Amino acid sequence: YCIALTNSAAPAPLWAAMAGRGARVALLGIRCDRGSSFMRGSADAPPVLRAALRCDSGNDFAEGGKALGMGLWGDGGDLIEPTDAEAGAAVGRLLSDGYSPIVLGGDHAITRMVIPAVRSHMRRIDQPVATELASATDDGAVSDTVNAAVTAARRPLVCLQFDAHPDLYTELPCVSGADPRDSHAAQFTRLLEGPDPQIDLLIQVGIRTATTEQLSTADSFGVKMMTMGCTPPNGKSIGQWINNQVLSQFGDCDPPAAMYISMDLDGLDPAFAPAVAHIEPGGLSTRQVLDAIAEINAEIVAADVVELLPSADTANGITARVGAKIIREIAAAMIH
Repeated sequence: YCIALTNSAAPAPLWAAMAGRGARVALLGIRCDRGSSFMRGSADAPPVLRAALRCDSGNDFAEGGKALGMGLWGDGGDLIEPTDAEAGAAVGRLLSDGYSPIVLGGDHAITRMVIPAVRSHMRRIDQPVATELASATDDGAVSDTVNAAVTAARRPLVCLQFDAHPDLYTELPCVSGADPRDSHAAQFTRLLEGPDPQIDLLIQVGIRTATTEQLSTADSFGVKMMTMGCTPPNGKSIGQWINNQVLSQFGDCDPPAAMYISMDLDGLDPAFAPAVAHIEPGGLSTRQVLDAIAEINAEIVAADVVELLPSADTANGITARVGAKIIREIAAAMIH
């Protein structure tokens, strides 16, 4: 079920091959690790994650008896070290064709390529509203008042990030020599800064390496950060805490906020996911992440799973299997 994809805006026939199969979730590999600040190798992860997902030792069901047969999956293949525009075009095509993309990294810098495409797609959905409002004016022009009304009506986009690191540096050197502003430790700064932020709210879970600089950046952008060692108040679960952050900021929004999940595998404790470049003990358990995903109330419109380092995995590929498990449960949350 894998459709080969070149590093360009995909011709319609390639994507048409996925249509009509009943697929609602589509995988897309972005084999790119030029943003890595310490160790490269995560670009090799997408085919390894696919192999783990398809392994005959498992089956086509998620937890709770949710069926995830192959008819529900599409696959856009892999992009090899794409430009931002190439990655964005591929993600945008998937969304336009009605799929919920789960993007396989690659290092965490790929999130900076993906989320703007998700945001752009959501805004295109809003465009008919602007056209209808403009048609009600005398000259058909969209006034400042109408633009303000459409902006207010736009669906908020929340990013839920599971990670050991906030990734809120201004810049950090990349071992590839790439622009340090494009580092996998700075992508959320890029997505939140400027006059047109690509994320309306960033929620971080599993953080345990926040520096003074990153804490300051988080505060300036209103990031909701759950660090390890700080349990949710009043006996709430992590999932309940996440839902409360969304409700407290966007509870009155219509349509309600949409969610993008960004799963950096180093957010997990290395006992569960040892094959990552930046090993940081004291992290989340696999069970904590799965339970949190299952409890999310918001519609999950897209996701990524990043930072698997296949060359460092165990003989039985435990980190890849954990990644595949998380992919499966994200897909279940998307379609059920």
